Amino acid sequence: MKINSLYLAALIALSINLGSCVWSSEDDSQSYLPLNDSEYPYADIPRIVIETESFRQIRDTETEIPARLQIYDGKSPISEVLPLTVKGRGNSSFNGMPKYSVKLKFHDEQSLFNIPPNKEWALIANFSDKSLLKNIISYRLYEKLGAKWSPKFQPVELYLNQSYMGVYLLIETVKVGESRVHIPTNNSSFLVEFDKNYKPSDFIIQVNNTPFRIHYPKDSSNISHLENFLKQFYNFLESESINDFSSLSKYFNVNEYKAFFWTYEFGSTFDCFRTSTFFTWTIGGSIAMGPVWDFDLAYGDPLHNASPEGWRIKEIEWNQFLFKNADFRTAMRDYWINQHKAFEDIRDSLPIYGKNLEKAAKNNFRRWPILESTENWTHITKYNSYEEAVQHLQKWISDRMDWIDIAILKL
Repeated sequence: MKINSLYLAALIALSINLGSCVWSSEDDSQSYLPLNDSEYPYADIPRIVIETESFRQIRDTETEIPARLQIYDGKSPISEVLPLTVKGRGNSSFNGMPKYSVKLKFHDEQSLFNIPPNKEWALIANFSDKSLLKNIISYRLYEKLGAKWSPKFQPVELYLNQSYMGVYLLIETVKVGESRVHIPTNNSSFLVEFDKNYKPSDFIIQVNNTPFRIHYPKDSSNISHLENFLKQFYNFLESESINDFSSLSKYFNVNEYKAFFWTYEFGSTFDCFRTSTFFTWTIGGSIAMGPVWDFDLAYGDPLHNASPEGWRIKEIEWNQFLFKNADFRTAMRDYWINQHKAFEDIRDSLPIYGKNLEKAAKNNFRRWPILESTENWTHITKYNSYEEAVQHLQKWISDRMDWIDIAILKL
């Protein structure tokens, strides 16, 4: 069989780690998954085609459904048919939105779009974000600010069980691993999440009436060390010792917090310190906040304050105590001033990001005609076009920066 040179070039460029295909359906000989794009033509970004076993519907975030996945570029597949399981992901985004996110778990580790190999990935729907860009610019910003790890991603169009689902963000999930959250893989190091939306099956500890979900390790033998440390940290935050910067550093890594804080505060992010807020800690060390995650409800909080003015996370949770420390305030103020260009670059790049998704957005909003709608609780603004949605986000960010530039002088 002669392989088209363009096909081969695309395959090499995307660095797809092809695994063996195992499928229990009636037709094991199928080498590709069908794609009908007559209604939604190719829009210059890759397309992911998924078929579940017996076309089963994804109904919850717990049930793993056997499936197959293939990646297309144009009309041609550029990967083998890959076996995996799929399930729903998210909280309100899964239960309250018709376009929902999907968790992927391949049978073997896969490297997709030059991203390091792993079994676990996610397809983020971004139904609440009419710009389709809020997660993209936030992860780019966190990366530009020098974070140890920021999730890598690729915008794609998704076909699920031969139905077009729209524009999604294929993204690395937050988990411990050499190419993801890189901490010692032992039962003395922890990956923890503020998670007020936790499920009964989650591994949760409660400290100071705050639920912390333990993502790693699953071994609970040293969990008392984490609980005791968090209790000590809360006692420290509420004591006069908070004014001692050197004592603070024993509990909290301020340097790593700078990029974390400003990525969330810049975006006026609804979920920060409520859910999807991660930190790592190793016995004998200090808390290191990060990575950042989940920005579809950022840049104009639909529930509390859609205005670009006002502090969003500075006065909640740990921050209400941390900002009492004069040296901490100085460090955070200086960081905003010194890193100002990174925020400017994100703002100025928005038209380019929007242009790259313009064709795909046209397909997406044909499938989900929500640009002019405010029916969903997350949709607070009507737009006449996708371009207008991108322009509105850029204007919001510009106004946000102007407000912070003034407010920071009083910090």
